[in-house]
Amino acid sequence: MKTASRAFLPIALLPLLLSAEEAPRGCTVRELNEVRLSTTGLAETLVATGTVQTAKKPRFILSDDSGYVALANHDFEPPVPGSVVEVFCSKVCQSDHDKFLVCNKWTILGTAPITPPLELHLGELNERRHDLRAVTVEGSVVDVVRDEIDKDYCILLLKDGAATLPCFIRREQLAQQLPNARIRLTGTYHRLVSGFRRFSGPHIEDVSDLSILRPAPTDLLDVPAIDPCDYITPKDIAQMGRRSLVGTVLATWGSNQAMLRVGHGVVNAVFARDTLLPPCGATVKVAGYPGTDLFRIILSKCVWAQDDTQTDESPEDPSQAISPAQALLKDATPPRFNAECHGQLIRLRGVVSALPGEGSADRRLLVEADGFRIPVDYSSSPTAADGIVLGCEVEATGRCLLESENWRPYEVLPQISGLAVVLRTPADLRVLRRPPWWTPQRLLTLIFALLAVLLGSTLWNFALKRKAEKRGKALYDEKIGHALAEQKVEERTRLAVELHDSVSQTLTGVALQLDGGEIETAKTMLASCRGELRRCLWDLRSRTFEEKDMTEAVTRTVKPHLNGCAATVRFNVPREMLSESLTHAILRIVRELVVNAIRHGQAKRIRIAGELHGRTVSFSVADDGLGFDPETAPGPEQGHFGLLGIRERIENFNGSLKIASAPDRGAKFTVTLILPDETNER
Repeated sequence: MKTASRAFLPIALLPLLLSAEEAPRGCTVRELNEVRLSTTGLAETLVATGTVQTAKKPRFILSDDSGYVALANHDFEPPVPGSVVEVFCSKVCQSDHDKFLVCNKWTILGTAPITPPLELHLGELNERRHDLRAVTVEGSVVDVVRDEIDKDYCILLLKDGAATLPCFIRREQLAQQLPNARIRLTGTYHRLVSGFRRFSGPHIEDVSDLSILRPAPTDLLDVPAIDPCDYITPKDIAQMGRRSLVGTVLATWGSNQAMLRVGHGVVNAVFARDTLLPPCGATVKVAGYPGTDLFRIILSKCVWAQDDTQTDESPEDPSQAISPAQALLKDATPPRFNAECHGQLIRLRGVVSALPGEGSADRRLLVEADGFRIPVDYSSSPTAADGIVLGCEVEATGRCLLESENWRPYEVLPQISGLAVVLRTPADLRVLRRPPWWTPQRLLTLIFALLAVLLGSTLWNFALKRKAEKRGKALYDEKIGHALAEQKVEERTRLAVELHDSVSQTLTGVALQLDGGEIETAKTMLASCRGELRRCLWDLRSRTFEEKDMTEAVTRTVKPHLNGCAATVRFNVPREMLSESLTHAILRIVRELVVNAIRHGQAKRIRIAGELHGRTVSFSVADDGLGFDPETAPGPEQGHFGLLGIRERIENFNGSLKIASAPDRGAKFTVTLILPDETNER
């Protein structure tokens, strides 16, 4: 009993040991956040204590003296802000590798005051020090767009000096006067984003309070002016609010961009969404947020209005237009650009090498000119490219656009990335010469068409060949079947002839001998008949006629009848030269002569030889037997039909038989057969 209780003790303690291994690990809020950002800790249960700062399903923010952390709570309502709670949580990593902490259980321990929001300027926000803190900031609303992921939210871009920050607000908090207004709001600052916008960076969400400090001006153009000729640092430009200027529209492109001449300088303007572009040549006043690419002022989010207080200078002389070679340093690799050419009138002549794809929003064609491929932008004049195809030689006159990115703090010297010619009117693009009808594209089309025809013909011929082969095989099988049927008929006929010529005649002789009382002769004839019948049956079962070599065929034919006699066979006659009937006659004659030599001549050695001379087959059978006198040799009257059958077979092929024999000197039979004509054979 004691032994059994000791054995049961580890089993009973096993649940306790397992529960001890899975005991939650106590940690601070800061350590919770470090676990969330690390690559480990998925199987660990963590416990911490802190004060709830904000709570909105499916997430609440917990804090203690060490820091702040966001916890997800999908299955229950979060604790109210101000609650001191003990939370049990675990780390979850989704299939897209998004990591977050899930609160599985919480217990209220008491209450504590909520940390009041920090009042800061946008430029004072620190990504790590203020992460998950409630903050109050103010600034001017640069733009407001709808959130394309969550339809219940909008995103406004808040600007204060050089600092900008996106803020997520609910649509019901959005007022029409927010764009270009100065506002004050309170929300939670996040330095990281979970979900689809993983790399979007710091932002403010969970906005709880929003107030307008200064409404948007009724006249958006009533803002201080900016002089593009002043020397201002990029940081000073970025810290400016809305600014205005007056200039002449040199060109427009895309859906929202324009180039303006202001004094002796050129300014680029990017207009706000859903804003009609001003016409080329008009004098306008624009207002927007200034930026720079270090070469010129670039106003963004612009609005404009016609300005009649200034008049445009005298129009430029088209003959003074620069060439692409003047704007590009041809020998430089990579090519370098002349920054002073931006906005100048430029003219080029070249061949169209590329067109925008069908349905493409990009309205630019590429022209080979002066050794360069230069884009020609006709977005402001969509009809300018009507009828233009690849290979057209064109002349384009427009404004020189040097494209570059805006200055950013981490990119000290933005580079000019390309050059384009921006058309002003459809007349700026002229077709000088159209390509010949026989273009490389049409040539390729013809080649592909011919290849398709060739391929089709090849496939058609292949199909016909397959069909012909199938039909030929069927005809061949039919012919083979017909030949086999004829062969069967021929074999039956041959068997009938054999039975008639040998067995039937012998039986007739037997009957005559019996009528004459010649019993012994009748017995001899019956024995001969029985042997002949046995040989006929052997022929039916033998595959000797299928041999391709006549020497082998003769050897196999005589071998069963040798009975210890030595036989030498040399039959040099090609098997393919002999028909089935002739082959059968030769083998039967040889066999009959061999059987007679052994049975009647008691031969010990036999030599069989054959050869072909033209269309004559000659063969001989010689033995060393007793021999006989050909003149007195027994015949059918004595019951011997062998020589008679041989002579009948020879006569069927217009042949001859010579016998050389004498008593005690052996015998030699020489047979000559004539090959039948091919016509007769067929």
